[in-house]
Amino acid sequence: MFWRRVISVYFWCKTVFVTHYTPSEMLLKLLCPLLFISGLYCLIKSISGIMNLYGGKIIEFPANSPSNDFDIDNPGDYEISLKRPFTFKGIKTDMVFSLTNKTTENELTVVKVLNLLGTRKDLSGNRIIPVAEFAVTEKGLYHIEIVDFPSYRAKDQFIIMPKTGGRAVPLTFAIVFSGIAAIAGLVLSILAFLNKF
Repeated sequence: MFWRRVISVYFWCKTVFVTHYTPSEMLLKLLCPLLFISGLYCLIKSISGIMNLYGGKIIEFPANSPSNDFDIDNPGDYEISLKRPFTFKGIKTDMVFSLTNKTTENELTVVKVLNLLGTRKDLSGNRIIPVAEFAVTEKGLYHIEIVDFPSYRAKDQFIIMPKTGGRAVPLTFAIVFSGIAAIAGLVLSILAFLNKF
């Protein structure tokens, strides 16, 4: 019974595609759905990548708080970002941090950086700019102090999260292009099977 159905489907496809369409038309009808499927697959993978990139543990504290304690569960590279309500003005990276492991009392090196590729906005329109980074070799309780922050403004906050680097930029472009490919593939597939070309 199964093979009969397979054979009947084969002859139906042969009749429809070979008898009614030219080779170029048949190729077009196959390529358009393939473009849609490929675009949709890449879109899902890119969105998943963005979610994994920003889906880790995020520690947030007000910038006017001189010192804070926080837990780090996983060793690795981390970044400190400044979150500020949207502004067209540039943001100075003139802040200085001191970071200490409270268990071992060892001081960690905090490197001041300006990662423009990691700049982004949240859903509230706040600008988030990575301004410093540090490496952690063991999990535990850490203490951070804001030693100096001359350009502080009201409502400024700091965010500590796993380092993103410039990985968000290619993922964002991948989402845009794969979304365009998926929509174009879907529209072209519909037009192709309606013989609108």
